[in-house]
Amino acid sequence: MTEHAGARSDRPKFHGDCDVAAMVYGPGDNPDAVLTGFLRHLLGLGFDALGVVQRRRPDHPGFDGTAEFTLVPDDGWRGDANGAGKSNMAACGTALQGIGARLSLALKRRPDVVILNRYGSLEAAGAGLLDVLAQAIDRDIPVLIAVPEALFPHWLARAEGLAVKLRPDRPSLDAWWHSLGNSPLDATSDAVSGATFCERFK
Repeated sequence: MTEHAGARSDRPKFHGDCDVAAMVYGPGDNPDAVLTGFLRHLLGLGFDALGVVQRRRPDHPGFDGTAEFTLVPDDGWRGDANGAGKSNMAACGTALQGIGARLSLALKRRPDVVILNRYGSLEAAGAGLLDVLAQAIDRDIPVLIAVPEALFPHWLARAEGLAVKLRPDRPSLDAWWHSLGNSPLDATSDAVSGATFCERFK
């Protein structure tokens, strides 16, 4: 199989032990800011966090498909990664091909977590960054991905229920990260009271 962001694929193969979380967001949410803040936080703590994030261009504030993609930490926070600022699905796919290829190479070092900006229409069609997700699962690397509410049923069917659903906010993401054993849980959290993470976030 060709392992790049534009390849169609019947992968990924989810399984009971994979640590994949879907941050499901609606029209009034700002998933890009939440993911970027979370990624910054993990990098600041010294974790080997890797991801692709996006932001809307100032001259196109609406969710019209016009976005800049950034591979972090390799591209820093410039927001000018391969093909940034493209405004249609074909151009978006082209931009993500280069990012996906670089992510695939970086996965070989087995980072602590991979954060993906979207499960969007490209991924639903079997392209986009879907193959990067598959490779991360194959390597048992935790993955966090943003999923729009409209595509959540499609995501759920693809994941066969073997992925955690998160709210689009930092407390939800932090709780998921802590549940993986990466940092101490707050003594007042539900985990201490005996509730499992899956029970709390269903």
